[in-house]
Amino acid sequence: MDSSEKDRQDEQLPGSGPDGPGDEEKGTVNKDPAPAPRKIKIFSFRIIGLVALAACLFAFITYSLVRKEPEAKNIQDHGKEATVVVEERTLAFEPFTVPLENTKDHTYIIVEVSFDVPDKKLHSELIEKRNRLRAIIYDIIVNEVRRTEAIPSIADLKQHINREINAVLESGKINGVYVTNFIAV
Repeated sequence: MDSSEKDRQDEQLPGSGPDGPGDEEKGTVNKDPAPAPRKIKIFSFRIIGLVALAACLFAFITYSLVRKEPEAKNIQDHGKEATVVVEERTLAFEPFTVPLENTKDHTYIIVEVSFDVPDKKLHSELIEKRNRLRAIIYDIIVNEVRRTEAIPSIADLKQHINREINAVLESGKINGVYVTNFIAV
């Protein structure tokens, strides 16, 4: 066998040509370097989710800080230092536990009530009449439960409590009633 015959045999063997399947084994086939579209879609959903979560967290923190900040009444400037006298505008009562006799699903409700008090004089009167006001609120809740024979609506309770408490007060009126906790057990 001379060298010309060897060259001919090499040409006839599979994978020995320049375009043959032997090129795949050597890694010379061109691959697309672009990432899969599914991975891009998953990554973008994760980014959007994280941004939405961050926005919700920012909104919650901002709302909490703005909502719970008491009102500053008297601001006095003493040179470089400013002093602020903060008046608390809310007065919270201890929770009310009211048994439910006429309902089938629940045995009692727990209601926590607080008031928006505009001034110190009214705040003092509310503290002074605390026991009487607690009795009024308890009676309102019991009467609403008996009247509706179910769990009363919070809006009706707030309206009724606001009206009855303002009727008893002498030094002013409360600005609002807040039901901060309402649990039916």
